[in-house]
Amino acid sequence: MKAQDNITSKFLTRLASYTGVWKRGEALALLWRTARWAVVSITLYFAADYFLALGEATRRVMTLALPLAWLLAALPEARRILRTGSGDIARRADRLGGHRRNELLTAWELLHHSDAGRHGGRPSIGEDNGFSKELEGRAPSRPGEEAKVRNAGDAELPAFLVRRCVEEALTRASALPPRRLRPRAQLTRQGRLLVLHAVASAAILLCFGFAAIRTIAPRLLWPGRDIPPFSRYRFAVAPQRPPILYGGSAELSVSISGAPVHDQVWLLTRQGSRGVQRAACFQEGGGRYAQRLENVTQPLAFCFAVGRARSRWHEVELQLQPQVLQARVRLAPPAYTGLPGIEFPAGQADVAGVHGTRVTLTLFSNRPLRGGTLTLHRRGSAGDDDQVIEARLLAERTAVFAWELQEDAEARATLHDLRGTATAEPVVLPQRRLPDEAPQVALHEPPAFSMATTGAVLQVSGQIDDDFGLARIDWVRGLVGFHDRGVTLRRGPIGRQAEIAMPLDLGAVGVEAGQTVEFYLEALDNNPRLAGAAGSGIARVKIVSDEEYAEMRRAQETLDDFLGRYRAATAAMTAALESLDALRGAVSNRTGQAHLAASIEAAAAAHDEAARTFEMLARDFAIYDAEQELRTASGRVVGRLEENRRALAELAPAPERCTVAGVEELIDRLQDEAEALDELAADAEQLVRIARVMDGAARFQALVQRQADLVRRLMLRYGGAIDPSDRAFLPAYGEEQTEILQELADFAVETAAAAEALPDEEVAALKNDTLAFLQALEQTGASNHMGRATAASRNSDARQTCREAQLALEKLRLLLQEDESGGGNCFGGLCRGMQPGFGAPNAASTLQAMFRSLCRRRGVGTGPGIGSGEGGAGPGFGASGYSTLATPVYGPPRSRAGHAGDGRGEAGAGTGLRGGAAGGAPAIVERLRAAGGHEPAGEAMPLERLPPRYREAVKRYFQDATPKPVGR
Repeated sequence: MKAQDNITSKFLTRLASYTGVWKRGEALALLWRTARWAVVSITLYFAADYFLALGEATRRVMTLALPLAWLLAALPEARRILRTGSGDIARRADRLGGHRRNELLTAWELLHHSDAGRHGGRPSIGEDNGFSKELEGRAPSRPGEEAKVRNAGDAELPAFLVRRCVEEALTRASALPPRRLRPRAQLTRQGRLLVLHAVASAAILLCFGFAAIRTIAPRLLWPGRDIPPFSRYRFAVAPQRPPILYGGSAELSVSISGAPVHDQVWLLTRQGSRGVQRAACFQEGGGRYAQRLENVTQPLAFCFAVGRARSRWHEVELQLQPQVLQARVRLAPPAYTGLPGIEFPAGQADVAGVHGTRVTLTLFSNRPLRGGTLTLHRRGSAGDDDQVIEARLLAERTAVFAWELQEDAEARATLHDLRGTATAEPVVLPQRRLPDEAPQVALHEPPAFSMATTGAVLQVSGQIDDDFGLARIDWVRGLVGFHDRGVTLRRGPIGRQAEIAMPLDLGAVGVEAGQTVEFYLEALDNNPRLAGAAGSGIARVKIVSDEEYAEMRRAQETLDDFLGRYRAATAAMTAALESLDALRGAVSNRTGQAHLAASIEAAAAAHDEAARTFEMLARDFAIYDAEQELRTASGRVVGRLEENRRALAELAPAPERCTVAGVEELIDRLQDEAEALDELAADAEQLVRIARVMDGAARFQALVQRQADLVRRLMLRYGGAIDPSDRAFLPAYGEEQTEILQELADFAVETAAAAEALPDEEVAALKNDTLAFLQALEQTGASNHMGRATAASRNSDARQTCREAQLALEKLRLLLQEDESGGGNCFGGLCRGMQPGFGAPNAASTLQAMFRSLCRRRGVGTGPGIGSGEGGAGPGFGASGYSTLATPVYGPPRSRAGHAGDGRGEAGAGTGLRGGAAGGAPAIVERLRAAGGHEPAGEAMPLERLPPRYREAVKRYFQDATPKPVGR
């Protein structure tokens, strides 16, 4: 029997564990369901407060009612869970274990019925009965015992079967872990529904916005706090805690923003236990509403409301002592400023003005006044010299203080009532004196440093500003070393701003080349007490000669630009002649009046176009002597073209009067000039061919100088003891040597091509000497040394690199040595910097000027503005550039007729032949800037290397010689 009881106990224990797991799962599912109800109800609660702005009492009730409702809703389900029996659990276990005979349920029912029989008169398993008594040898004590003894064998069989059933159920239960009894489907469903409701609730709340969440959540959590309902309106209450004298009144206002206000705005007040009262507010404009609190004798709270929205409740500060109800300030600036007087409440704006501003402070009190005092305390003083001003009573409750603003100070005003009681705190006004600034004078043109020819006309432009008004503007000029001379440009009431624009004729001033002229503007303002004066920066103009100006012009133009002017002239003449030839063909072929009229119009247009081109060429400043002939020829051609234009204008109304003889007369008038222009163009072509060879000489000079710079830096770094860290720079030197080698090869090829293009009969010596020089260059083997220097640099052999680069330089310099025989090589002389001396006088001077310009472009030679920058110790080289640093230059005009592109760099042949339609006559003067291809680079050039005549001008340019404005 003990074994049977042990099996039954284990089975019931297992069944009890199943029951615990199941009930805990059901309880968790109920909890999730309750949480889902809470999420839904809180969301609805949130939405109700959002749309209905629930009152405080409602929110208090809802805060208590909602948890109670959740509890009541969960009670039936909780009761069901608690009443769940073991039979239901056994049935669920059989279903989960897949027991087709329901062993667990059967065992539980058998045990349950056995217990019921034992306690209700029915036999139970293992109970002591008549069968056991018979086994003990005792007779039955009642009449029915004999029958029981006879059936004892039959009763033992059901007990055995029950025991077997319980054992089978226990075996089945051992194979089924309790965790499988957990209501997973219900938990999963409730969990998913909870997540779904939570996500939906969060989405709904996010639709309301974070601002609504931050406002409504505290309202629901703490319904007793003063948290206004959420709305689109933003209330800015002023004042938030208004001080009100006992029995007095206060002006309350609110600025409502965030959304347009379409409903009535109310002022709500509550006082003690009395209910809330409301009064309509008045709109002041711009979303601002106001209302007054009057006859306040008890503490109260107020707020503003519109629709369901309202502001926070604000308490008033009830005061029982005299106070300043209002303070107003009036500022009256001095008459010379031209500013109107202004009046404003104290504290709304600064009490600030210039010296002499009249300040009036008006104070309004709630009680009748006996007087008052105002003390002006200067900032930074000890207080001994404070100024005391007595009040002047305008009315029973109004006092006025008046004084003149002289310096920064602090004004403290105190009022006294009839009993002598003073205000609790004085009215404090900081006073600030505004400076009457000196005029601001700016000279825009000419710039701080520029150059100009003796006859140039500069355009002066400037601007003068003053805070209150100008009284006089002077133009001051002078030569360096002499006294300045001023001329008054304007006097009297000028206004606060003035612009200066006038021409400045240097020829009328009488300047000479080499002088430096200084200009600046000076202005006085209209302050009668102490006028402020100020001057602009000094504009220094270095006067250069026409030849120097021509040198600067040559630096702006290429050889193709020079040749393009001649090509533009011949192209314009050719176009005019071709138009006349077409007109002659139209007259000869008698093609009709319309075609003849069109031919006359085309010829007139071609003449107009040609006249514009030749007028520009005739007016242009000649930078080469050879261009003087072009200017003269252009002047003659303009006259011939004008005669033809008049003849064509006479033929235009009556084309039938046009004859072949008349057209041929027009052609003959231009033919001689056309032949002269062709000869000039041919001469210009010859000059350009020679100049290209001379450019090769300048190029060779630059190559030698670049190689010398490389050798100098190599020897500086690797000539002595070699620092191992310096070997890292050696490849960069090798790359530079490679560039020089490539440049040397390009020089040889291009110079040879330029020499071959020279005519044999005219400059045969230059041609032969150039080719001989190039042959000698090849024989020196300088390029081989450069190649070996590059290879050594790649192998990190610093000493071999220096040695080969030095040998290459010596071979190059060997070519520049003069021939001891005295004959000399013409091209070698150019490479040494000698000026060309071949050709006619005009051609020789032109070639010399071209050679100087080419040398400057290559950064070699001498002359104004030329110098080479010193390279640093690292890789790289010092580039050459113009020392004028893009300084503006004013001089005679020169058109862009025939220029290719923008005139910088070499242009292809055949481009820029026509000058194009002119947009009018060129300006009297032209502002010339340095060539864009020659921006300064490398290190700064020492002052000693500048040409002597430019040293002082450049030195003064870089000195800070700008006069400081004269103060008061």
